[in-house]
This record gives sequence, C-alpha cells and structure tokens, in this order.
Amino acid sequence: IEIEASPLLMVQEESFFDKNHVKVEIKTKDGQWDVITGTPSLRGGVYKWTVINVEPCVNHDVRILVQGIDVNQSIFNYPYTIAAASLDDLASSGYRPHVPEDVQVEEYLDGKIEVSWTPAKC
Repeated sequence: IEIEASPLLMVQEESFFDKNHVKVEIKTKDGQWDVITGTPSLRGGVYKWTVINVEPCVNHDVRILVQGIDVNQSIFNYPYTIAAASLDDLASSGYRPHVPEDVQVEEYLDGKIEVSWTPAKC
C-alpha cells in the first residue's frame, strides 16, 4: 500500500507543526492500529510511505497522526476503507500467501487420514 499525505493541509498553523513527527497507522477491520515504522519520503511537503507486509486480501483503514510542537496530536482518519484485492488481482500479481500454520495429520484405524491447519488470511 502506498500512502501520500500533505500534513500542512491538516493543521491550522504551520509553525505549530513538527515535521519530524508525522506517522501513519494502518489496521484491518478487527485488528488494532499498527504504526508504520518506516521513514517516509518527503518532497514538496508531501509525505509518502510504502507499506509492505500487509495482507492484500483484507480491507484496511488508514489514519495519519501529526504532532504539534506542543506535543498535542491531531489525527486524520482516511474516510474510505482500502478494499481488499480481488482473487484475479492476487493471481495475476504473483502474490504468494503465507504458509498455513499448525499443520496436523491424524491417521484413523480404518486407514483414513485427516489433515488440518490454521488457514492463512489470503
């Protein structure tokens, strides 16, 4: 996910804005807000983050946190949910889902085998 923001448009006074403390948080529907730790690129007052390691098959919400020099914080919630990629998009992109976890194999007396696992999100 690529996120671009112009934080100066989010504050009333540029002089109260700490340009070194602009953060992005992202979450899935039922998840918690996770701070994006990477440093954004900055050109012409536009901050740009490239967020990797997100599950493309789930929806995401994004918000931007701008800290003032007085340590007060303003939060801008992006008003739209970023929709999950379609199955066709996932297939054509070459995306490879995470390996399922907790694989268990059970063998029954009648010779049948049952395999179960905790599914990956995508």
